[in-house]
Amino acid sequence: MFQSSLARQLQNSFESLFGIPFIVKQINKNGHIGFDVDPADADREYGFGLEIRFTAFRVSIRFLPGRFSAHMIRQMGKASAEKKLSFLSYFRAVLNERGELNLVINEVPSMNVDLKDWPTEWHHFELRLTRMPIVSDEHDEVDYLYVAEHWGGYMLGMVLSLLDVVPLEEDQSVGNAEGGSIRVLSNRYERNPLNRTACILAQGCTCMVCGINFSNTYGEIGRGFIHVHHITPVSQLTHGYVIDPLTDLVPVCPNCHAMLHKENPPLSVNRLKEWMKNTKV
Repeated sequence: MFQSSLARQLQNSFESLFGIPFIVKQINKNGHIGFDVDPADADREYGFGLEIRFTAFRVSIRFLPGRFSAHMIRQMGKASAEKKLSFLSYFRAVLNERGELNLVINEVPSMNVDLKDWPTEWHHFELRLTRMPIVSDEHDEVDYLYVAEHWGGYMLGMVLSLLDVVPLEEDQSVGNAEGGSIRVLSNRYERNPLNRTACILAQGCTCMVCGINFSNTYGEIGRGFIHVHHITPVSQLTHGYVIDPLTDLVPVCPNCHAMLHKENPPLSVNRLKEWMKNTKV
């Protein structure tokens, strides 16, 4: 199967973000580009896909359940409170960036997204994300890869939050693990790739301490590389605490991450920034 360069890059990006394999196809229709995204290891008829479509100034992303996905949707409805809160962190991030979301559960619009109002038995689930405009000026060119990666990542994060997903094994010393080589503890807080992904989609891959962006510095090889730091150390989290990736996590480079952990408890991001500023020659 021929795969365009954009589709291949988008596939690599989603696989890096979520740790599971995807199949991505580029669609060209009526002069506009689009992508179809499917988890590679799932039967499409029993699972789901995403439809990403562009017009001149808008991107629309739709959740597409398979013909025989009733069991999957029932399981989504039975997701734990922790998983549903993960869903809400992505949901809030989309709204914070002025995206529009249409959520329908059992044919009932659920735009208030209050968990206590969600039914416990799901037989129908719809989700659509729309963002307009996708360029700040009508003369700007659309960066299809970035827009599909960013907003499609939010959509995948919402859906995968409600499913039982087993990520691929990763080398824990690389930058796209939460903590990387300086990690001391390894538990469910740090294993959850969806927390890391939500943090990066919302806050980017630029170090919040020193400002380095590996893509800008090293080119394509540095794309998406960053560590994610827990503002409150994992060892201090109480039992049952649910990580909020928008407030509890922050992207930092490996050097700054190591320096944050030079003290116990770790330095704050602002304290380390101040330290750097005061010691620069």
